[in-house]
Amino acid sequence: MIRAGRGKALRMTWFRPFLPRCAFAVAFIAGSLVVSTVAILVLRGRHGVLTAKRFSAVALTLSCYEDRHGSLPPAFARGRDGRPCHSWRVMILPELGRKDLYDRYDFNEPWNGPHNRMLVSEIPVEYQSDAGPAGYTDVVAVVGEGTVWPGATPPDLTHFNYSTHVLIVQVNEPRNWMEPSDLSYESVMAAVEKAGGLDLVLGRGRYCVLANCVFERLPPDTTKEEVRRLLKVSEQNLKDR
Repeated sequence: MIRAGRGKALRMTWFRPFLPRCAFAVAFIAGSLVVSTVAILVLRGRHGVLTAKRFSAVALTLSCYEDRHGSLPPAFARGRDGRPCHSWRVMILPELGRKDLYDRYDFNEPWNGPHNRMLVSEIPVEYQSDAGPAGYTDVVAVVGEGTVWPGATPPDLTHFNYSTHVLIVQVNEPRNWMEPSDLSYESVMAAVEKAGGLDLVLGRGRYCVLANCVFERLPPDTTKEEVRRLLKVSEQNLKDR
């Protein structure tokens, strides 16, 4: 007959052979969690570096385009029907080092015509967004009346204090890189008025390119007044003539 104390001892010791395995499993799980966390942080850091390089390359490309043509490109070119038909992202392809792609783009049909739509997968690496499908970009201009980049006419930077105005921003909703689709001043300011502010429209890195083709990042605490000053040209923003 097993004594009560003896039975208790048996109940307490039956799992001892499994302790090393349990300890190993716990250590393995904990180690995996640490490795996963570090990997996520590394990937996020790598993503930030790659995005910064992309925007820096676009800034340099715009500068080269301005040097060659005497002005920046229009935000879009209109088709025969008067609607936006071709994007500035296509117009600067030669300066981006993709003249081969530019030469195959057909300006006689819209960006989504039967020939041009076949080029979507050949998106330059400088445009490709990590957050969107292949062929989609987060490199978007801020356009509209009163901004540095009005639309179908090239930006006239002659009288602008252009070192304080934003041309391009990173958005969190990528779009087809050939589509003449950009971000309006009104949509940015509408987002600023809501909870979440700029995070509703801008990408995590808040990368931007100024009108003097310099790559920058918008601080997380950028205020509504500062956003308006960066995007909207007013009499106070004009250079002395």
